[in-house]
Amino acid sequence: MKVLVLEDEDDWARKIRSVVEKLSWNCEHHSDLDSALNYLLSNTVDIVVLDRNIGSHGDEGLSLLGKLQKLEMTPMMLVVSQIATTGERVRGLEAGADDYLPKPFEDIELRARLVALARRGGNWSNYSTVILLGDLEIRKAARTITYKGKSRTMPVKPFDLLVLLAENRGEVVSREMIWREVWKEYSGLDVQNNTIDVAIKRVRDALDEFCGDHQIESVRKRGYRWKDAA
Repeated sequence: MKVLVLEDEDDWARKIRSVVEKLSWNCEHHSDLDSALNYLLSNTVDIVVLDRNIGSHGDEGLSLLGKLQKLEMTPMMLVVSQIATTGERVRGLEAGADDYLPKPFEDIELRARLVALARRGGNWSNYSTVILLGDLEIRKAARTITYKGKSRTMPVKPFDLLVLLAENRGEVVSREMIWREVWKEYSGLDVQNNTIDVAIKRVRDALDEFCGDHQIESVRKRGYRWKDAA
């Protein structure tokens, strides 16, 4: 997957790039409309993340949407903006955006929006099925983990939990989200904290035994996080 980010605020550009690269996708960043459009006219990208407020007049981002409709291969478009009223979000969608995400937003929501756009765009087969964490590889399709040439399998729930934490590395994943995503079949029930604790321990023990470190930290009253070395 290749994502072009059109954002002229450095902090937001770094935040968006970090989310894209944690998905193991390629990221191309531009800070002005002309350079972004020139790049898009000669290169193929799958998703464009566009700051609506870019430009000297503060609302020039939407002008790019119409121009992109003329491309032979139109990328999926995600508009991000501090302009977040219902009417303005509708205006953005009617101008050609595939999704509209108000600022400020959390990394975990941006990631979910990007993955959803990848599915809708028909490019999901290009979505990486391998998560790289230093020397540790998590192979989602094969449901195995590999470390320095050695491979092993894991039980279903611990593996799903490991994937969830790894895909959101550096971010706190709440117990509620863990229960909802890993135990989907029981998501209508109250969160079972003991079940989660046992699964976390199994993941930690498996990784400690396999590669000597698990990188999973408990965040008091919030959940768990895979420590991002970056």
